[in-house]
Amino acid sequence: MSHSRSPRPMMRDRIPRLIGMAGFLTFVVAWLMVAPRVAVGAAPSDAAINDGDITDDPLFERPQTISPQRSEEEDDKLAASSWFLRGRLAFQRDDREQALRYYQRAWQYDPSAVSILREIVPLAFELKHNAVAARYAVIMAETSPRDSTLLRRLAQHLMDQREFGRALKLYEKAIELRDDDAELDARYVLSQMEIARLYFIEDQFEKSAAAFDVVRDALENPEKYDLSDKVHTTLLGNPRVTYTLIAESFLKAGRLEQAAEMFEKAMPDKASAPLLAYHLARIEMANGRPRSALTQLDEYLGSKQTGAGQAAYELLEEVYGELHDENVAADKLRERLRDLQKDDLANAALAYFLADKLYEAEEFDAAAALFEMTLETEPTISAYATLIEIYHKQQKADKLLSTLGSAVGRLGSLRALEEQTSALAEDKPLVEKLLRVAQQQQANEEKEEADEADDNSRSHEAYAAGLLAIEAKLFDQAEEQLEVAAQDKERQPAVLESWGLEMFMAGEYARAAKVFQRAIDDEVARRFNGDFYYYLAAALEFDGQTEAALEAAKQAAAEKPDSPRYASRYAWVLYHAKRYAEAEQEYQKLLEKYDADHSDEDIREVVRETRMVLSNIAIQLDRMPDAEERLLEVLDEYPEDIGAKNDLGYLWSDQGKHLKRSLRMIEAAVAAEPDNAAYRDSLGWAHFRLGNLEEAIEHLEQAAADLADTPDGVIMDHLGDAYLAADRQQDAAEAYQKAIELFQEDEDDESVKKTQQKLDDLSSESQEPKNNP
Repeated sequence: MSHSRSPRPMMRDRIPRLIGMAGFLTFVVAWLMVAPRVAVGAAPSDAAINDGDITDDPLFERPQTISPQRSEEEDDKLAASSWFLRGRLAFQRDDREQALRYYQRAWQYDPSAVSILREIVPLAFELKHNAVAARYAVIMAETSPRDSTLLRRLAQHLMDQREFGRALKLYEKAIELRDDDAELDARYVLSQMEIARLYFIEDQFEKSAAAFDVVRDALENPEKYDLSDKVHTTLLGNPRVTYTLIAESFLKAGRLEQAAEMFEKAMPDKASAPLLAYHLARIEMANGRPRSALTQLDEYLGSKQTGAGQAAYELLEEVYGELHDENVAADKLRERLRDLQKDDLANAALAYFLADKLYEAEEFDAAAALFEMTLETEPTISAYATLIEIYHKQQKADKLLSTLGSAVGRLGSLRALEEQTSALAEDKPLVEKLLRVAQQQQANEEKEEADEADDNSRSHEAYAAGLLAIEAKLFDQAEEQLEVAAQDKERQPAVLESWGLEMFMAGEYARAAKVFQRAIDDEVARRFNGDFYYYLAAALEFDGQTEAALEAAKQAAAEKPDSPRYASRYAWVLYHAKRYAEAEQEYQKLLEKYDADHSDEDIREVVRETRMVLSNIAIQLDRMPDAEERLLEVLDEYPEDIGAKNDLGYLWSDQGKHLKRSLRMIEAAVAAEPDNAAYRDSLGWAHFRLGNLEEAIEHLEQAAADLADTPDGVIMDHLGDAYLAADRQQDAAEAYQKAIELFQEDEDDESVKKTQQKLDDLSSESQEPKNNP
């Protein structure tokens, strides 16, 4: 027997939009209107589905005889049929919202039934549930690809959503559906352009080059494809960009002569000759001719052009690496870069590359000087990161302070430099030295009149020093510095927000609440009061001040009355305080208010999260059917939500229900996030429930290993159960003991009791005398 647990915590270069959502869905629905589908409102026995009679559709398959030994698959088919018929009845009553829900639930039970999808998509569109319609339309196309035009439109939609892998699969299916003797037309060429780009993005360069062959041929022979001037112009776009992309594809596919030809088409003018020489140098290196490559590259380097960025200097490093041994190559590279940089001081890419090479050679002073000089004109995050590492190595607190201050002034925070600041925070003596430098400089300024630039610089440095001090857990010193930074009225709201949030993340909830309250009281930050009340509610609740947190949550909602996110804070406080009955009431109110509103995806996300939390609450109140229903509702609207799939799959497998279906759901979650230890644990537990002990142990051990730094009691308890079932008593005992220790740390007395009983039973069994034969 296993204790139950709450499901997992809830989860959270643009390609131009090729087709708008409304236009995309209008096309899909228009296509469905002429595609074979069940006649809306007709009696199921009289309707035709897909290409045959309804009785031939898998949705309506029924066992020939009634048997108590029906398989899980047969039960699901029957359930799908039942839900579908409910949807019919609701539709006939003109209750279209309910009909849609029933159809969605029917599809959950039988995802192979395209006939259900053919009802969902147009009905969702009619109800203006556009995002829902789009999700199911894509699934329909992937499940039953029949129309190449529809597949291309859906692929374009997926590209707009940056789901490149899925878009590529739809384009591939569209090509498979195309007749070999079909005419070569503009639509075909434009599809080849899109699929070539997708193959390139997915690093499938040979396929990308093959598709670009069609594009190149069409550009050179437009009459062959019956391209109008307008389509030809659209296909070509910016000639330099288009031909360069084709050339890159050919180069990466090893088609070097064609790559050179395309680069020459991309850069035919004299002004582009140096950049063309760079690309030809790349081709020469791919041909294994480094000396010829160097000749071409010298032409680019001598021109002082910067179009290739740091890639040109990386190529130079590669060339020297082929021509000389490692040490000689490194020396020659730095020497050449220094000569180039002397004659081209404005070249930031060159300066940064040289600075990196000096850093690698441990010429820290020279590297730092170059970084500082270039940061003045073209600041980059990577330059700040390396400069911080240099001054950390050199233990230069004053230089670190000024560099961090400069970074904060430009970036607004230190988040982008988290790796470097985390390393700094572990060097507490250096952080303390940095704080003393900041204090001394501030004391000196009080005695001397500073100009505005110095004031800004000191404010930024104080801000950076305070944030670093929080990370180093020097909270008093942090507050002292952040108080200085907060004197800058223009930046005060941002400083107070970062101050409070960083204290919150550090577990200093009382300090965080104090900062947020100050921000609320401060006139400069008053226009952000809704945000600060929202933050304050969380800080107070984590600090154990539930009633005060509820008041802050009410105020947050009042400040932003149109925000469902802010309205949800009050319910969340109750939920976190384990006042589940009250929390359930408040979340239910949210659901009633916003469930029918499909005007905005942010609203839908709040509705989704509300259902996820209501599911968790139902588990805590031991109402498993309600918990399952809430997750099913999430999957009705978000059929591919991996968080809901994992949670529902776990709940079912933990109860021994729908075991095969739950396994498929959890496998989908793990496939989407293979490094998610919680999902991996669920997969192991599903296999355990199915009796697949080898697979169960494999996945549970991996989940435990993935959380070695932050072990989880539930995973160890599951692992103990799997070991015990596999007759590995010693391993089971060790896993149970570890689980008990972890549950004790979490003050989970009920789980401690249950797992301790397992361990006691195991000990008793091992001590029983065995009868000798």
